Amino acid sequence: MKKSRIVLSLLAGLLVTGLIIIGLLPAIVSSDMLKPFVIKQVNRQLAGQLQLESWSVRWFGGIEGQGLVYDSPSDGLLAQVAEIRIEKGLWGLMVAGGELGSVEIVDPAMVFFLSDKTTTRGSQKTPSPTQTPDSIPAEKKGTFFPVYYGKLNIINGSILTAAADGNETVVAKNLNLILNARGPESPITYRFSAESGDSSGQASGEGHHLLDCCTARPRAFP
Repeated sequence: MKKSRIVLSLLAGLLVTGLIIIGLLPAIVSSDMLKPFVIKQVNRQLAGQLQLESWSVRWFGGIEGQGLVYDSPSDGLLAQVAEIRIEKGLWGLMVAGGELGSVEIVDPAMVFFLSDKTTTRGSQKTPSPTQTPDSIPAEKKGTFFPVYYGKLNIINGSILTAAADGNETVVAKNLNLILNARGPESPITYRFSAESGDSSGQASGEGHHLLDCCTARPRAFP
């Protein structure tokens, strides 16, 4: 009888401990202690290097990240994002099967380098590269990305080019884009507006496009 009570007590204790860990999982993932490990795992799947200043993860309240930097010297690309907001929390992403919901990208800046000398990056917008093209592992080249869908909203973006001496030219600014992919077999609709870097002109438009890959099924989250 005593053994049965001890076993039940142990099981109850393990169950409570498991529930506490699950409940605290978003806070654990959001902590600075675990962030380097998560970023390292993500970077193994990317051609470049991703950096993240801070993030906040919740089960049901959405996911937010601040100070994102993606540096890919092999592609001559540097992307910076002030903030990214994902509508779904961890639970929503786990059961969504590839449907991300609404994703907002605030103040993104993309710098394209016009020379192979991508190591010369002297301006504030272009920090030193984290690695050279030769240092990128072979398994990270030609990475395949699974199909996801949802609504993407880019707010106040900018596109720049940079020469080998680090001088940057703003090609487009005040870029706003709404991209809506409702499902893997539905056409992608878009609406955008932008202003030229020298403020001499503006462009806007809307439309839809059906990708050849739309017949592929979205990848389910583990």
